[in-house]
Amino acid sequence: MKSYFILDCPNLKQIANNLYEFLIRNNSLNKVNFFWNPLTRDEIKQIYHGNTALIKWFDDLNVRIRDIAFTCWSDTVATAPHIDEPPVIAKINIPVLNTKDTYNVWWDNDGNEIDRVECITPIVLRSDIPHGVILGQTHKKPRLQFSFCFYDEPISYLGPTKEEEQQARKTFYERFKKYGSVTLEESLRGKTVWSDFN
Repeated sequence: MKSYFILDCPNLKQIANNLYEFLIRNNSLNKVNFFWNPLTRDEIKQIYHGNTALIKWFDDLNVRIRDIAFTCWSDTVATAPHIDEPPVIAKINIPVLNTKDTYNVWWDNDGNEIDRVECITPIVLRSDIPHGVILGQTHKKPRLQFSFCFYDEPISYLGPTKEEEQQARKTFYERFKKYGSVTLEESLRGKTVWSDFN
């Protein structure tokens, strides 16, 4: 299964502007204490009803929004390699602000980089293996990106067959049951080491 798939998004600028305006309108950036910032149901409804270009694009992709979060990397907030909590394996990330020279990166269980993509276009992101964000030397902060989870995950963009998808979910659940949730806070406190993912 691939780590990511780049999506064509003709109205990216309009979608990103609408998402950024949502953050400003709701003073969301003043409340950021974590890299991952999930939205409430009311906030999701605001985005759903206020961003017709986004909803049309998701309709064209044949996906229905389940959850939305935005990620923020600033002078006081960052992230470390992590695995997302199940059941999510594939989500769509949309760049919003200052994503040039920032990269989604994936690692194997030994901490070796296996894939990387610059965060300048929407992608289907594989989140059931160690991944994170790396900043280049010319990046700007704050770095903002929206992450969307769906009822029917866009996992087919990552290339597995149905059998591979079922096996991936089974393996992910088994690993999750054995090691528990790997959160940003645990990673930052040093509780997560690469051998934990074996």
